[in-house]
Amino acid sequence: MPNRPKTLPKAYGWCRKKHHGPICHKQDGCPICKVEAERKAKGLCCAKLAHGPGHQSITYCEAQGEHKVHSCRIMNRKASWKGRGNSITCTGFFDEYPFVDS
Repeated sequence: MPNRPKTLPKAYGWCRKKHHGPICHKQDGCPICKVEAERKAKGLCCAKLAHGPGHQSITYCEAQGEHKVHSCRIMNRKASWKGRGNSITCTGFFDEYPFVDS
């Protein structure tokens, strides 16, 4: 979805930079781009794990600096996955998390 849909009302903005999609308050800019810029400024990783119904919830990696295995905590358990720096990884079809024993 890199291009703005013709059916999207003019009141909404559109982030084409990273395919983030519609922006509710276009005067404020893309909220996802802002969060990632803040995380980069703090030295945090921007890799994401999409989970929940329809993968609509996102949890960012908690690791700092250079690393090959990303990790975060979901439901008091540690999830870890491999991916590139700004990658997004999804859980399984029935929301199976990539859990590692905590």
